[in-house]
Amino acid sequence: MSKVAITKCNGYELDKAVSAIRVLMENTDFPQVSGKDVLIKTNLLSDAKPEKGITTNPIIIEALIILLKERGANKIAVGDSPGLQTPNFKPIHSGILEVIEKTGTTWIDFTKETIEKRVYKKTKAPISKAVLDADILISAAKFKTHELMNATGASKNMFGIIPSIHKSKLHLSATSPDSFASLILNLLDIRKPDWSIIDAVIGMEGSGPSNGNLRHIGLLMASNNPLQLDDAERIIMGYKKKDIPILRAAIKRDDHALDSEYTLLDPNGLVIQDFEIIKRKRKKGLFSSLLLPFLRRPFANRGNKRPKPKFDKDKCRLCKRCIEICPAKALSIKDGTIDIKIKKCISCYCCSEVCPFGAISIKE
Repeated sequence: MSKVAITKCNGYELDKAVSAIRVLMENTDFPQVSGKDVLIKTNLLSDAKPEKGITTNPIIIEALIILLKERGANKIAVGDSPGLQTPNFKPIHSGILEVIEKTGTTWIDFTKETIEKRVYKKTKAPISKAVLDADILISAAKFKTHELMNATGASKNMFGIIPSIHKSKLHLSATSPDSFASLILNLLDIRKPDWSIIDAVIGMEGSGPSNGNLRHIGLLMASNNPLQLDDAERIIMGYKKKDIPILRAAIKRDDHALDSEYTLLDPNGLVIQDFEIIKRKRKKGLFSSLLLPFLRRPFANRGNKRPKPKFDKDKCRLCKRCIEICPAKALSIKDGTIDIKIKKCISCYCCSEVCPFGAISIKE
């Protein structure tokens, strides 16, 4: 049973973040970092400005670096890979590069050196060698909803150890939320973070992980077990365990996977009653719940009943990012607008995640 610590942190002031994270380290099974090389895997879905709440706030990264140095870490690096990564990418707009330069740490480009691993059934993918080689790996995630997985946290953050466009391609192999959840658990088997923290000072509700609404949560939370940390996150959001595919998959593998010891604050006392979660219509009745899934099994990869993305012509700037990232090649430009081939769409929502203009929505 792992310790999950939650503490209050009302703003992104460096002294507050350092104090709060120090308390989290003291009240969890934080690893021994003295003399060791540490890699912080941040959440860089895109190089968005901090005020958009899409990425791990740079103040949290800076506070982590200060405390790692305080505890005697040898070399400290920060790394990640956005869904659509340009050559020689550096996290300029997110403010993380400024922190790296200020603290004398190193930026790791996850596309530079990779090792191929089997990540789902027979499917292989490149994984950052820096992640595999790090003495200590810290997952610095963000408190957000997620259109495909309902919530994203410390576990889902590890999907970023697969560089750039290779991530979206995997949606063709793991087409459903449950199969994708299995893929994430496989990644944790390959390289589980030694400690995870979720930046919940400002979170995102609604249409996350990039186009939702920002909400002040005022918390930081951490654990050496990313799944148990994510379980605490979903409690605060107001989800049930069964609503989160990654947690469902974890329980299926191990009945005690989510057994946690809460220190400091208990998430059950922090539930946000009006938090806007992802809601999907659920089929009811014996036929739809038991027989229909069995009958559909031979056609599982030929389509799904999840909502398809909707494109707002007024907001769209034809930047083509959605077209570039779509693993199913379902998008194109036709008559000056984005055209979607519904039969090709696998509802992975990669297009919505990378749209910088909020022009793509996911609705029933």
